[in-house]
Amino acid sequence: MTTLANAFAERFVRTVRTECLDWLFIRNERHLEQVLGEFVDHYNEARPHRGIDLEVPIAYVSITRFDEATEVK
Repeated sequence: MTTLANAFAERFVRTVRTECLDWLFIRNERHLEQVLGEFVDHYNEARPHRGIDLEVPIAYVSITRFDEATEVK
């Protein structure tokens, strides 16, 4: 499981570098934190993914609440 987590982390770091940090001059730590915060928001919410017409996928939200009486088969 650690290897899989490392792969996702390495991919994210590469994406941040190529799509964001390679294009900017970072002045200080505060500026870096601000830029990374905005990039993470963009990456998770507005960045085109491989959806239909490159639309951001709609997050799945279950409207059914499961309790102890619910049996999963």
